[in-house]
Parts: sequence; C-alpha cells; structure tokens
Amino acid sequence: MKTEAQTPASKPAAAPGFTLMEVLVAVTILGVGFVALFGVLSGTLGTVTRIEDREVLVRTSQMKLNEICLALRQGREPAARSGRFGDKYRWQAEIEAAGGDEEEGPRRAYRLARVRLQVTWPAPQGENRYQLETMTWVPVPREQ
Repeated sequence: MKTEAQTPASKPAAAPGFTLMEVLVAVTILGVGFVALFGVLSGTLGTVTRIEDREVLVRTSQMKLNEICLALRQGREPAARSGRFGDKYRWQAEIEAAGGDEEEGPRRAYRLARVRLQVTWPAPQGENRYQLETMTWVPVPREQ
C-alpha cells in the first residue's frame, strides 16, 4: 500500500484587510500631515493679517500726505501737522522750503516745498516707523 507523504500543516488563509499595525502607521502619518498643514495655514493667516495692516497704514498715510499737499497748493496752512490714525498710529508732518530762494530775476508766483510725513506705532521691541516724502509747489503770498 502506498502511503501519501505527510505535508506540514498549512497555515489557514489570512483574512482580507489591514493589520492593527498598518492602521496605526497610517493614522500617525495622517496626523503628522495634518499638523504640518495647519501650521502652514496658521502662518499664512498671520502673514495675511500683517499685510492687511500694512496696507491700511500705507493708504491712510498717503491720504494724509495728499491732504497736506492739497492745503499747501491752495495757499492754506494744513489743519494739523500731527495727529493719530486709529488707536495705535501717530503721524507728524514736516514742511520745509526746498531749493534756493534766488533773489535775482522776476518774482515767482510759486516756491518748491518738501513735505515729509512720518508715522510711528508701538512694536514689541521699540517703535516702528514709516516715512513718506514728496515735493510740491506752493503759491507765494502776494505782497500788498
């Protein structure tokens, strides 16, 4: 009689799906990815806020400089040479004659003026400054 060779007991077929270790590794990778993503988003939102604040500062400063120049061009003294924007910004304007005051030649109806506007606001380490400067023509008062 023939005897069949004994084969070692074969393992039962594995059930379909993931092992606990594979699931834990996948969840860890997803967690690290989400932490990195939220960190980048948080940094981006902080940058957007700083850019928006800077835009408000620049636009408001430019409007104040234009207001001062308009008053000078109309032959008026500006209403104020210093003040505040909102709660944290302080501004100060300096107006000075630019160019030489030549006495020779015909009398000119306009003179050149330099207008400098400096805006300051508190910072964690001291004070921040933003400065604008322009030149404008100012009418010379007529002598009576």
